[in-house]
Amino acid sequence: MRCNILRNLYIKSNGDIRCDDDYGERVLLGRLNEDSTFSPSLFFNNGKFQKIRHDFENNQLPWGNTCQNCAFLTNGEIEDSFAQKNINKIQLETSLLCALKCPACSREKQIKLGRKPLILSLTKLENLLKGLVSEKFSVKQFEFCGQGEPLNHPEFSTLFHLIKKYYPNANTSLVTNGNFDYLQKLSGCSLTEIIVSVDGSNQSNYQTYRVGGTFEKCVQFMRDIKKFAPACSLVWKYILFNHNDSDNDILAAQAIANELEVDELRFVGTNYGPASNRLSTNLSFPITYQATSIAFHPYIKGTLATLKLEQTKLATLKKFIPWRSENIMHHLDRAVLAQQNGELLLFIDGWLVANDQSNNAYLCLGKSKKKIVPIFARPDVAKIHQCKKTTGFRVALQVTRDHIGQEIELRFIAQGYLQQYVQAYQIKVPSLETLNVLPDSA
Repeated sequence: MRCNILRNLYIKSNGDIRCDDDYGERVLLGRLNEDSTFSPSLFFNNGKFQKIRHDFENNQLPWGNTCQNCAFLTNGEIEDSFAQKNINKIQLETSLLCALKCPACSREKQIKLGRKPLILSLTKLENLLKGLVSEKFSVKQFEFCGQGEPLNHPEFSTLFHLIKKYYPNANTSLVTNGNFDYLQKLSGCSLTEIIVSVDGSNQSNYQTYRVGGTFEKCVQFMRDIKKFAPACSLVWKYILFNHNDSDNDILAAQAIANELEVDELRFVGTNYGPASNRLSTNLSFPITYQATSIAFHPYIKGTLATLKLEQTKLATLKKFIPWRSENIMHHLDRAVLAQQNGELLLFIDGWLVANDQSNNAYLCLGKSKKKIVPIFARPDVAKIHQCKKTTGFRVALQVTRDHIGQEIELRFIAQGYLQQYVQAYQIKVPSLETLNVLPDSA
């Protein structure tokens, strides 16, 4: 089992150090102090971390159901970066304050429960940095995030430059709601990446979830990032809800992203609040801006419980089909018939894991051949096959009315440098009565 707990640190605004998963936040690993320098050698070998290492070495979950519900627990060997004095990422909740009132946010509940202070102490942060540097720990990335708004820290610029004083070469990332004046908050802060959460393409559909936010202020914030910090990578994060997921909404966001020249427009599926089912039921997702990405998380309950069974199946496969099992795996989840622009299209959803990047995979129907390009996040697949999350794909193959109600043969082809793997599937094309009519593409 692989877990981030021996690679990443998550510091809360009150100095608590906790697991970096939303569900795992309930696990307290330790605290930063105002009056003493942080000792990584003592902290990373305290009772909690001894238990973590012991349990993982014995193929057990340290915190039972808490670990079972973790989004970051995957198959594979756990990586103990701390033992090598390397930290992959330090996440800093600089503030638990926020002017927005997003319905699914737990921030106000945490404040009512008495979690204080609401602002990360500069002294605590410097004590952490001093201790890490004194024991020669490397840090790859610092990320400003958390349950509150990072830029509501009254001394954010001071905090940023404090980090750069001790770790000048570390990458720095900020996750923000963007309801700020860029120059007032970030002038002189040379961040590596800024992720702006803007869930809509106009004030009406934006404010439904981001209650209290101003859409135009977010757009201006992103515009100013490109103007005043062109070297910074700008990511527009757009969570899909049932009030902002129409074709018009999606196309309008891409038009704005194109005008702003954002480095990535990231559409994200969620299970919280008024969640959209767009990515799971509607097969047409119009993409006009080349820097658009889609992150879909169709979590399958019980995935970890089936892990040993799947590993046994894979071990058997490797004995008889070594090339296929070691380099490429795939699955076709469903086939749905739809009509668009007057054409009949058979949409095939599935996932593809290609460990050898030289492999190209295709779906073929007759002489029609479509390359498979994974663009959807599939953490359920990643949990079992120890791979990156972006393995889900959707391929559209043109069919004729003569195919309706008939069985057709689809061929999956994986082409490597030296050999080719082919698998045939018999698919019955749905009848006309179950035809889905999709809006014409722009």
